[in-house]
Amino acid sequence: MIGLLSTSFLKQRDAARDSGSRSPTRWPWKTAIFFVLVFVFAGHDFKASQNWQAATATDVANLAGRVEEGRLARQVAFPVLACWGLFMILKPGGKKFAIDPWLLVPLTLFITWSFATLLWSHDRGLTVKRLVVFGSIVLAVIGFARQFRFRDAPFCILVGTLIMMLVGVVSELIYSPGMFKDGYRFAGSQHPNHTGINGMLIVLSSLYFFYRGGLKRFLLLAAFGFLIVVLTKSRTALLGGVAGTAVLLLAVWPRDRAIFVGILTGLVGSLFVGLYTAGIVPPVYEAVLMGRENADPATLTGRTDIWKAGFNLLLLDPTRLFTGMGYDSFWNGQFTDHISKVVRFKISESHNAYIDLIFDLGVIGLALWSLVLVMMVRSSMKRWASHGRAGRLAGGLGLSVVTFVLVHGIAESTFVDSTYPAFVALLLFGLFSLRNPVEARARAMPQDTGAA
Repeated sequence: MIGLLSTSFLKQRDAARDSGSRSPTRWPWKTAIFFVLVFVFAGHDFKASQNWQAATATDVANLAGRVEEGRLARQVAFPVLACWGLFMILKPGGKKFAIDPWLLVPLTLFITWSFATLLWSHDRGLTVKRLVVFGSIVLAVIGFARQFRFRDAPFCILVGTLIMMLVGVVSELIYSPGMFKDGYRFAGSQHPNHTGINGMLIVLSSLYFFYRGGLKRFLLLAAFGFLIVVLTKSRTALLGGVAGTAVLLLAVWPRDRAIFVGILTGLVGSLFVGLYTAGIVPPVYEAVLMGRENADPATLTGRTDIWKAGFNLLLLDPTRLFTGMGYDSFWNGQFTDHISKVVRFKISESHNAYIDLIFDLGVIGLALWSLVLVMMVRSSMKRWASHGRAGRLAGGLGLSVVTFVLVHGIAESTFVDSTYPAFVALLLFGLFSLRNPVEARARAMPQDTGAA
């Protein structure tokens, strides 16, 4: 798999040379591998397939204890990431920033507000730990933007996620307690929901490079990523990723085809909803559940009960509705224990990005994050509309990731926690705000002639 990837990038490099583009002779392999090491060391578990299933049999007290204690590996890995980011920021010869204030200002305000919540956090010790991780990610994003180009980010995302996935496949083959039995979900070295997100990141980044260089081998990588998503049975990753993929395809297609497909999809969707409402077509939620019979679509698998219990705690102090309980700190050991007992199953997050933002950062934090997403759409659309084929690729990737984040956040909180997917999203947001995603050398790419 890695050999196939290396050959594909070498061919893209040679094609860029032949077309007259002054493309560099090296891809940032070391940086991609460094990111892999940081996040694998900090948050991956080679026995994840066993442990996430065994966790359903543990008591609530054990879960609450793990939330409070954290992982020693994270406490080591992320300061290393912070040092790398600081080194890249201060390293001589860095590239000048091309700031987009419309995106940078709300992004900076969101980061500042997150750190300010330490002043009123209900669990300052936990907030400090979470802010160290978040601050490390922010420094790494700025350092990356200082030393690398926009197109290096999809490369690092694709290489890093592929390596993580290959590690996960090996872990699954060795440690999985019951592969392909009833209820089986592929986990690899993470929880299946997180593995599903990584699978969709492979799909999106592979499609980016396919449309950039035309090598069909990237379609094989995209198919591999999609297969992983199906095996994880992660509905949120599938729905969010498919929505993001659809946006990317519409962005890179010729505009007349994109408009036609968009209108056709809207009409077919409206017809289906009408027929379903009239009872002419059978229920389809069984397929949406992906074979997970214990899921209840009416309550979003118990999520609404979690949200109600969480708001009951938050509103004990009405001012917390606006300020939150502290960055990524609502779910401390005490609250985790209480809400788990109320809803009668073990839980340590609300499974909704927007509600978790209210719990942690208040309505103000949610408003700032929403503004970041809106301005990211604006920035992506600006690139998509003004820089030809290269702009369509950069803008399309930005729009696809924003769509993924928006849809996935309805039922999961991963993109607003300090996780690898959150790092990927923040990396792209930071690059759009600090650098021009369509640099001068990229404009030397062949102009769009009506074919993708």
